[in-house]
Formats: sequence, C-alpha cells, structure tokens
Amino acid sequence: MDSGRRPFILLVGSVLTLRAVLAASAYCLVHLIAVRVADAGPAVLWSDGQYLPAGLAAALLAASTVATARRAFQSRRDDRALRAAVRGRSRPADGGLAAVAARHGLADRVVVVDEPRPYAFTFGMLRPRVAVSRSLLDNLEPGEVAAVLAHEAAHVRGRDPLKTLLARLA
Repeated sequence: MDSGRRPFILLVGSVLTLRAVLAASAYCLVHLIAVRVADAGPAVLWSDGQYLPAGLAAALLAASTVATARRAFQSRRDDRALRAAVRGRSRPADGGLAAVAARHGLADRVVVVDEPRPYAFTFGMLRPRVAVSRSLLDNLEPGEVAAVLAHEAAHVRGRDPLKTLLARLA
C-alpha cells in the first residue's frame, strides 16, 4: 500500500470507529431513556433533568446522521450532473492523445471537452474518467500533456473522487 493511502485509510477508519462508538452509546442511552419512560411515564424526562444530556446526545447523533445522508445523496446527484455535462460537451480522445492515455493506463477513460478554458480533472466515483479541455491540449507541448495525463492517471488509480466523497461523509 502506498504512503498516500495509509493516512487516508487511518483517517476514515478512525472517524468511522468513533462514529460507531458514538452511535452505540447513543443507542444505549435512547434504550435506557425508553425503559425509564416505560416504567415511570414521560414526566421522568423533565422532572429531575437527569436524562436531558442523554436525549440531547441522541438528538445530535440523529441530526448528524441525517446530514451525512443528505450530503451523500447531494454528492451522488452532483456527480451525475457533472458526468452528464461532460458527456454532452465531449468526445473520446483520438490519435496521439489516445496513445498517450493508453500508456498511462487511461485507455478509453479520457474525453476531450470543447472549452476555451484550460483544465483537466478526474471525475466519476465508481469508474473514474479524465476530462481534458481542448484549450489545454492546444496550449501544451506533447510532453506537458503526457505529464498532465500521468497526474490524472494517479487520481484514477487512487480512486480519488471516491476517496473525496468518503472523506466528506466521514
């Protein structure tokens, strides 16, 4: 495993472990509160204030879970919109660009977007692809284009769009 993946896996693993511990704790608190309410009635919640912090912790965990789910759906929707926008304004790489892309392991994964601004980016979470603008290709030397594709190939191999999503959700 390369050195770039270890810190990422450690970070996401740590956050997910902490979240699992917090979720289990909140579940236990909610269960405890539910048992007390079943035994003594709902008045027990506000009569001595003992269960207020536990209830607030459970509510905070529920709110963060809902926010995380919303963020996941929003990211998925944004990814689909980006792919549709690229698909509508692009064409597959051809000629020399296709050969350079294949040398970097990007065969059939590079599209050229007719755009006046120079850019290149990796997109797509499950099957990452690379978009390169026509302007970038027109303004760079062949060696520079190869360097850009090598850089983007590293993002594709590392599944960086998916990692970015996981980091945001964590």
